[in-house]
Amino acid sequence: MQHKHKTSIFLILLFSCTAALVLIWHIEPYSSNALPSVEVELGDIEDAITAVGILQPARYVDVGVQVSGQIQSIPLTVGDKVSKGMLLAVIDPAVQQAAVEAGQALLESQRAAIRQQEARYNFINY
Repeated sequence: MQHKHKTSIFLILLFSCTAALVLIWHIEPYSSNALPSVEVELGDIEDAITAVGILQPARYVDVGVQVSGQIQSIPLTVGDKVSKGMLLAVIDPAVQQAAVEAGQALLESQRAAIRQQEARYNFINY
């Protein structure tokens, strides 16, 4: 029994060492500095553009909203700079207001049902 235990430990160590060597062999080419690096500098983008063509953004950002409805107004025009917290659109509050009023009506209905059950309980236990 002792011999099988030592053999198992030996096999586990052998497998671990082999796996570590294979992992190092595969990772080593990626760890070299194959790509050149440059220091980032702050400056105007016009200074860096030397070619003629159409400037395309590197990344597009989709702007989503948590509510939906008809847009009443958009206080921006095409090309305006926007920043975090700016008002982008005014949405007609009628749909959300109707949902709030429907929720309040349902809440009042549930409260009335509770009062009715309490009255029935008090009548039976009186």
